Amino acid sequence: GEALSEFQEILQEHVKPILKRHPGYKLYVTGHSLGAALATLFAFETAAAPDEEIPKPVTCVSVASPYVGDDSFRDAHQVLEKKGKLRHVRLSNQQDLVTIVPMFSFRLNVFNWKSHVGTPFKHVGMGIKLFAGSFPLEVTYPRVATTYFSSAWDEFSRGWDNSIFTNFSVNPLDYLSWYWHQVSEYSRRIENNKVLLESTNLNSLYASPDLVGHLVPQF
Repeated sequence: GEALSEFQEILQEHVKPILKRHPGYKLYVTGHSLGAALATLFAFETAAAPDEEIPKPVTCVSVASPYVGDDSFRDAHQVLEKKGKLRHVRLSNQQDLVTIVPMFSFRLNVFNWKSHVGTPFKHVGMGIKLFAGSFPLEVTYPRVATTYFSSAWDEFSRGWDNSIFTNFSVNPLDYLSWYWHQVSEYSRRIENNKVLLESTNLNSLYASPDLVGHLVPQF
């Protein structure tokens, strides 16, 4: 028969047997940097699998992830969130430039103009931005809005937060170490926000209309 894809190999030979041995367990997927991007894709795929194969919701905790897909991927991601099949926490450090690239698609698609070169990429999930020092963390989500103007303003404000202008360091020596992207710096900022993070409930964030708009997930 055909060889299994890497995703199917992990799912069939590792994930499913573990879940079968431990009924009642849920699947959590995590990763850092490129691993975070892969975790996002893996969580998305498993959340779309039949419920009898993978218990829901699948939870993804991505750390320092670059962009993964365009607005079509974000829309599909939100469908799974709304159905209560997928939860996603995306941690990013302010000034971590890896989390704001690639901004556009470099893929040439002659069959679908919406996925052509230059298509803007979009972040997915519940974004938690961590800052250096005593500045409080920031929680954002691509709100599902019913009006054009509220949606456009939300896109603009999140786009600004994820731009080079708000994540640029004035000290050129910082770019020799890229310390904002290192696991140790993420750990330090998470520890600085430990009390607030421990008091934050992910389902409660998803249930907040001020944060998610009209998403209304079924967790």
